[in-house]
Amino acid sequence: MLGKGSLRYKNWENHARELQNMPKDCKVINTGSTPSLKAFDYRLWNVQGYNLGFQPQPLYYDFETLKKYSHNISKGAKICIGIEEFKFLVDAYDDKSTDYKYYLWLDKDQIRTYDKKIGWLMKHAPAILHPEFALGDIKWIIKRVLRKKPVDFTSINTEIDDMRWADRWVSGWNKEFGWEIEQKITSDQAKIIHINEKRLSDMIDYCIGKGWKPCLVIPPFSPNLSRLLSENVLRKVLWEPIERVSEEKNIQVFNYYFDERFANYNLYTDALTFNETGKRFFNKVVQEQIGVTEEVGEMQEKTYELRNGVSIPWISYGTGVVWKYTRNIKLFLKVNIRQALGSLKHMKMSRELYGNLHMRRILTDAYESGFRMFDSGRIYAHSEDRIGDMVSGMQGVFVTTKCSWMDITRTCSPSNVAGNLALSLKNLKRDSVDLYLLHWPEGEWINIYSQIIREYEKGNCRAFGACNMSIENLEAIKQAGLALPMVVQTEMHPLCVKKELRDYCKEHRIQLMAHTPTAHSIKELKESNIMKILQEKYNKNVVQITMRWHYQNNVIPVVSTFSKEHMRENLDIFDFELTDEEMKAVDSLNKNKILLDSHGIDDPNYVYNF
Repeated sequence: MLGKGSLRYKNWENHARELQNMPKDCKVINTGSTPSLKAFDYRLWNVQGYNLGFQPQPLYYDFETLKKYSHNISKGAKICIGIEEFKFLVDAYDDKSTDYKYYLWLDKDQIRTYDKKIGWLMKHAPAILHPEFALGDIKWIIKRVLRKKPVDFTSINTEIDDMRWADRWVSGWNKEFGWEIEQKITSDQAKIIHINEKRLSDMIDYCIGKGWKPCLVIPPFSPNLSRLLSENVLRKVLWEPIERVSEEKNIQVFNYYFDERFANYNLYTDALTFNETGKRFFNKVVQEQIGVTEEVGEMQEKTYELRNGVSIPWISYGTGVVWKYTRNIKLFLKVNIRQALGSLKHMKMSRELYGNLHMRRILTDAYESGFRMFDSGRIYAHSEDRIGDMVSGMQGVFVTTKCSWMDITRTCSPSNVAGNLALSLKNLKRDSVDLYLLHWPEGEWINIYSQIIREYEKGNCRAFGACNMSIENLEAIKQAGLALPMVVQTEMHPLCVKKELRDYCKEHRIQLMAHTPTAHSIKELKESNIMKILQEKYNKNVVQITMRWHYQNNVIPVVSTFSKEHMRENLDIFDFELTDEEMKAVDSLNKNKILLDSHGIDDPNYVYNF
């Protein structure tokens, strides 16, 4: 591994990969260090945005990163330049190792201390450069040998905890800037502040020259952390430089530092960064204030709002076809060899084998076609890894995964929901998942569901729900004194309408998702008179008619096709609308036909459980 096993190096690698996959035509961009990186989340916005922040990151590299990826930013885009507490105070670090990470994603002429040898070592043998990287490899090997479970994620819940974090941050800053005795600016630090003022001024000029609309954004701290910082220091290192630059350039400043709306420790995780509640609130406020809500247009039409305020895309791409799981290695080999031989016999690769071999490309095709939600599950094995490799850190991407009784009882899995979710997050390369679902109501599923709710309360998922639920299952949840799911995913298509469940979910503000949404376009559906009439009237195929039917029922379809052409067809449903009578006609095709056995994966007799 030669040093690439350390958490810090992996974090850098992930960031470099994310930048490579940065979407085109971004309407909003932010720069900044840790507070800005953790605050801006464009999954919560209704326009395409991207977070160029990193931790820690001085203004010099904010500017260079912005220049490097400027080709992905639309003309007229809003550029939120994050100005954190000591942004003007940090220039060049004495330790050149602080520049190492930029070798992975910036050009050599952009790196302040570029050295060709260091560039090669960073990409091939980083352990030679820094002992921390080698130590990271050793820790990684120990974890593998001991099969150590991932650390559970927690949030700060008390003011005492918040105060401890505030003391910790201030103590670190006092040491970093030589303020152990007194928080006072030195003459050398005053010179650095002047350099960064000029740098910020040049950055603003660059943005204006590109046809962008720059503004300054100052993220808030928890009230305890704000109180511990010297007013005199803040005036010298933050307020006065901002005032000089903003007046010179006539640029807007959005200062949330003293904003009473954010003066609540319950909005933060470590006094410096937001928890999920704080993040949702911050992004809502900023989006309104910087004036991009009028640009929403069609994007707004294609999202739903869950009852906790989380926006969820109207359609999802499903990855359940990736590498079916089995405890029996012989059975696993038997199944996959059979698939391979079948492919040879018919001179055509089987769907399962094709999906296994080409899932990375398929996911890329889905994203480029316009899919922004990706559906996975612990039982789908390598699916989470594939999604993590493709979309980790991408703004605007909504990720769903699942856990079940079978997952926590597998010998190769943690024995609780927290452990399984931690593994999922590791695979997905995320701090939290957007939607976490109970996969099947089997075994001690009420207990599993209650653990999922606890993960939501800890901030490890932005929303929670359950799959394959009947009304009886939902009533059992109510009787157990638990909150009803925010989302229910179940088999639903014109041959399996489930109108009673639709009505129940509407009444209780539960968002429905439909797996197997097109009934695999079986002959029974495709050749029905109703579908033939609608296809001819609207010049659309049976899948598009079905997608429109789901959309008008406020049901999110989870589709799974390997064809980029078909992916685009799935999304091309906004140039027509079914009438009320036509919607009822599609409903009338109902035969309560189940194509995927609802007991499936968690059934002890299921073939992959042997």
